Amino acid sequence: IIDLGSIAFRGELSAFSAKNSTNSRFFVTDYEAYLMISVLPLIFVEAGGGFQNWHGQSGLAPVGSGSLILRIGEFFDRLYLTYSRVFIPNNASTVFKVGLGINL
Repeated sequence: IIDLGSIAFRGELSAFSAKNSTNSRFFVTDYEAYLMISVLPLIFVEAGGGFQNWHGQSGLAPVGSGSLILRIGEFFDRLYLTYSRVFIPNNASTVFKVGLGINL
């Protein structure tokens, strides 16, 4: 995170498990960049995008995301709720993520 006070820039590299329409699980890696804006002292909203790789499914696809964030500290730095739209040709998909972010 590059923190400039009321705004910040953040890069993300994440991985998670997802399910397809037949309930089969697959691995997703996510590469995104975000602009964060403070709305209250510890609450931020962010918007950004990048790419997700749906391993064994559709491969690499562009993604756009928006999040609501509670900044909670330094190492465990945020609790978040994220909505993402993955632009897979002929099969655009929605992903919701809830999690705890760490700062390395």
